[in-house]
Amino acid sequence: MVTIGRLVAIACSFVQCVVLSAQDIRANLENVQVKRYLDEVCYQLEDESLVDRYCTSTGFRLDQPRPVQIPVPTGLNINLLSLRYSENKDFSVSDSVCFLSADSTAFLVYNLIPKKTYYYQIQDADSSIVAQGCIRTKGRVRMIYVPSLFNVRDLGGWPTINGRRVRYGMIFRGSEMNGMNVADSADIRELLRLGVKAELDFRYVGERDEVDAAGISAFGFSREDGNYLCTDNCGCYATAMYHSYWTSRYKLAIDYIVRKLRAGWPVYEHCIWGADRTGMISLLIEGALGVGYSDLAKDYELTSMSAKSGVRRKTLYFDEIIVNINKQAGNTLQEKFCDYLRRVVGISQDNLEFLVKTLTEEYIPEKVLVGDVNEDDAVDIADVVAVYNYMAGAKGDVTLPHADVNGDGVVDIADVVKIYNLMAGEPFY
Repeated sequence: MVTIGRLVAIACSFVQCVVLSAQDIRANLENVQVKRYLDEVCYQLEDESLVDRYCTSTGFRLDQPRPVQIPVPTGLNINLLSLRYSENKDFSVSDSVCFLSADSTAFLVYNLIPKKTYYYQIQDADSSIVAQGCIRTKGRVRMIYVPSLFNVRDLGGWPTINGRRVRYGMIFRGSEMNGMNVADSADIRELLRLGVKAELDFRYVGERDEVDAAGISAFGFSREDGNYLCTDNCGCYATAMYHSYWTSRYKLAIDYIVRKLRAGWPVYEHCIWGADRTGMISLLIEGALGVGYSDLAKDYELTSMSAKSGVRRKTLYFDEIIVNINKQAGNTLQEKFCDYLRRVVGISQDNLEFLVKTLTEEYIPEKVLVGDVNEDDAVDIADVVAVYNYMAGAKGDVTLPHADVNGDGVVDIADVVKIYNLMAGEPFY
């Protein structure tokens, strides 16, 4: 066993930078503040909101994801190279949408799906492959990089109480694309590339004059072709939950989503900033899918990461909505959401069952490797360095649940001792 005395004698001299092989890129798609918020916060109903601690300015937009950086081989001019990436080793279907890093040493790829493996190739002007490898993505929340829009993310990724998770790529939420905020054409094309085929608009008449005048949405969708629907507002607070005016809009919205998903059309839902009205429908759907209280609260509060919408603490509307849901019939929160949607809103049992079947999928939760502080799937000296940096205030990507290796609630020299003992053969538990 390693003692603290021996540790101090040998460990403090280590300075090591971990560089992954260009052939195997591990990438967490969540930006640092979002990752820290998701890792460190676990809510109970009576808890106060903690989101203010995480939505402070950091020099980058907190409502945007972190890109995957694919380095260019040394000595090559990135402007003469091209990148393609695919979920398939044979590249039978591939994409090439990417950006260049500020120093022109790497390709930046956005909007991949978490917990998947992709394959990439870098080619020169003659289509010769100069570098290739795989990308293993990590994370839960899939924020979408469309810089002219705000608060855009995929509803997928949240675990459910029955061991499934919400499927990615089916429902996207975010801000408006015309009106107070106007989307760049490149960002509209990107959402279409990600699969959006229908639009659900929660704005009222005065907020969508441009659409009403043209009869066509920013996507180019129209009411006549059935892939654009406006609900004319949507109640976003607890007192709206039993008012027939608002419940009729909940029904209109959710039934529309079901119809579009039955047709294989992923939906983009929005109000102006993708906050309260969009958040209400998202909450009702996620609750019916079986997402737990803490994750429902965190998805609601993630809107706080957008500077346009402002801080949305769970104590604003969310907790009052949950109090109302808890008054419904059922043994679990999911059953109570479904009872509310059936009995009060009027969603059919068939549509509820379709939502659960279509919007959730089986998955194997990632195993937590005790001592893997930097989440590179190994326990080694780099994890020791990560703990020392955390104690010194240079936390980087490391969050409390990973740095607190021995689980005593604090990060200190004892966690470093624990890592050395794990490296020496102590069982991982």
